[in-house]
Amino acid sequence: MAAPGSGKPTDFQRAFVRHYLSHFNAGKAYTEAGGTGKNPHQSAYQLLQKDSVRKLLAQGMQRIETHGEVTARRILDECMRIAFVDVTEAFDEHGNLKPLSELPLDVKKAISGIDIETRSIGSEEFPEVSTTKKLRFWSKDKHLELLGKYLKIWTEVHEHRGKDVATLLREARARERRLRNGGNGDASREVHEEGQHAEEA
Repeated sequence: MAAPGSGKPTDFQRAFVRHYLSHFNAGKAYTEAGGTGKNPHQSAYQLLQKDSVRKLLAQGMQRIETHGEVTARRILDECMRIAFVDVTEAFDEHGNLKPLSELPLDVKKAISGIDIETRSIGSEEFPEVSTTKKLRFWSKDKHLELLGKYLKIWTEVHEHRGKDVATLLREARARERRLRNGGNGDASREVHEEGQHAEEA
């Protein structure tokens, strides 16, 4: 015998889950989805027990978690590009600004704006127009500060009293490696292993 609510989700159930995932207030979501009754919270609780609704919630939570991870990773990547951009890569070997199409991706991502100035030069008989392009970059200092806060470089002395500087630096490096590897890895193990290498050296 099939479990209650184990069939195909109804439009009402889909609407309920959509509203519920936006604020996690079951009674409010029940009413917003079009539900009626004297006790929306009780009705919402009963609705949450249905297998079809639970499956919709699980799918919705997975989408939220995946989107959150992708968004966080992209933000960190963009901050790293700006913080560590090498502006000399915007110029050729003669010191001339490269065409935009030839700029490395990391340089393009770090540009906050482009100023183009034109002015007339030459004579009336042989007029010419001079064009000057200026690239403006996002602040390296600001994004280095943001990354430092994320890695807890600036606050660790206050948060972890009693630890020596070498330990704090090892922990910061371990977090930086996790950041570059997509957030995977065991921080405590990395710090411990690095500490062992330092002692052996």
